[in-house]
Amino acid sequence: MKKKLTYTFGLLLLLTFATFLIVNLPLDSFIKNGLAYPVFDEDILGTSINLKLWVDEGTYGWISETPLDESQTGKKVKDGYELSLTTTLREELVFWILSMANHVRVIGPKVLKERVASDLKMASSLY
Repeated sequence: MKKKLTYTFGLLLLLTFATFLIVNLPLDSFIKNGLAYPVFDEDILGTSINLKLWVDEGTYGWISETPLDESQTGKKVKDGYELSLTTTLREELVFWILSMANHVRVIGPKVLKERVASDLKMASSLY
């Protein structure tokens, strides 16, 4: 009986917390800033940026068919392609760039380039 009561109380507490989150969830903030834990300063997180990336030829093949944004343009450069687009600065963008590792390089903006470089250096130091 005590176990059942503890389970019921725990479930009730969880439901109360979930209801609180649903009612008080700042949805506009999540849409603007993304869902990941913020590392960027709050004053730049969720702002519009002019993103410039270098991508290798293989990556350009699929990314030109499935653009990151409708504003995306690409031009051939010596060793790959340079993409330009307008997007929102979010942590998820950093995650995507990091997942592309040696296939993508951030050209700009500087704040994103420095962040990706810092994350890669920290990750590299683990090995």
